[in-house]
Amino acid sequence: MISAERLRELLHYDPGTGAFAWRVITSRKIHVGDVAGHPSTQGYLQIGADRKLYQAHRLAWLYMTGEWPRNQIDHINLDKSDNRWCNLREATHRENQANRATLFGFKGASWDKTYHKWRAQISCNNKKRHLGYFETQQEAAVAYAEAAKEFQGEFARPFNSRVNLAPFLSGLRDLGAAPARDFSFGTGGLLASVIAIHEAGHCVVARYLGLSVAGVTTAATADYAGLCFGPDTDPNKVTPTVLREEAERRCNDAMELFPLPGMRRECTASWLVHAQSLVMESVAGFAAEQLGGFDRELESGSTDYAVAKLYARSVVMSDEAVPSFVESCRIDAIKILRDHWLAVEAITLALAEKKTLDGVEIDAIIFAAEGKAAHQTELRRREAMVDMLRKVGQVPLIPGIW
Repeated sequence: MISAERLRELLHYDPGTGAFAWRVITSRKIHVGDVAGHPSTQGYLQIGADRKLYQAHRLAWLYMTGEWPRNQIDHINLDKSDNRWCNLREATHRENQANRATLFGFKGASWDKTYHKWRAQISCNNKKRHLGYFETQQEAAVAYAEAAKEFQGEFARPFNSRVNLAPFLSGLRDLGAAPARDFSFGTGGLLASVIAIHEAGHCVVARYLGLSVAGVTTAATADYAGLCFGPDTDPNKVTPTVLREEAERRCNDAMELFPLPGMRRECTASWLVHAQSLVMESVAGFAAEQLGGFDRELESGSTDYAVAKLYARSVVMSDEAVPSFVESCRIDAIKILRDHWLAVEAITLALAEKKTLDGVEIDAIIFAAEGKAAHQTELRRREAMVDMLRKVGQVPLIPGIW
């Protein structure tokens, strides 16, 4: 295994961003300063060094402490690609498992068919500990949360959230988006708020990548719980089969345009870029759910994943490479959504109130959210400038002008 000295000789780790960069050239494909690493099929970043493959979060621990971790490394915010030093901590397998979020309902609460009540239980030292039966799911969840704090300590994550979503979810409740039972299941087995976040993710990534969006809806039908659709799609006639057939048609049309040997290849490059954008848009809904705190993995049987695989197969060398390509696109989608999360929130809240938005409304919401984000960035820049000037005793006579 690589030593801390050798690691620091090969790579530079930025604890503020979690990124590794190459200090030296180790192959013809690597240049000094290049960002190191690629995503695994599980979502973790991996880095190859001295002919061995390492997980980037374990290398970060080695880089900062000089020792390999004795146990697992836990990502505090549950984002497997976020390797900032403040987001990493050493944990046993049991502690790492405690710091997990799930999508369906509340953690630790399940419906008991025999007693017709909600049962609360928690795993402790590989044993299930029964906490009691309750009339409501919320009461069972509270019992689990109290036990989690006692038995799991700082690793306890009693509710399904990666971040503090209280203000955001409070807004959903105010608009009537949360179901009557408050996070119990809605139509199609998903939370109403999760469906809205999912579709908002599709909208934001699509528009960021320059793809057309004609509208989005969370008005469920027999075929879908929510839908973000383009100008060529009739939402009244959409089924999972139709979406797959449309993706196959696009790929087949692109293949016919691919050049023969000796012909110009501009169209090939254009399709490669476009196909990657389509894959990113296809998995953007799951990426938004992950950032929103709902730990639902990219489902192999979902329409989104099926469509993403069709586009991926048109640009990769083999079927074996498809999952890695799709996972890489999912990570890219997460980066886009993280930078434009205000737009995701704004569209989610709008969907909670209105259920359906057209393309003009979507663009207007994104434009307003981006303006708000730019304003906040400018305020932070000015505050930082004032702090710097104060330190050197040169605060301007007219605050706000420099």
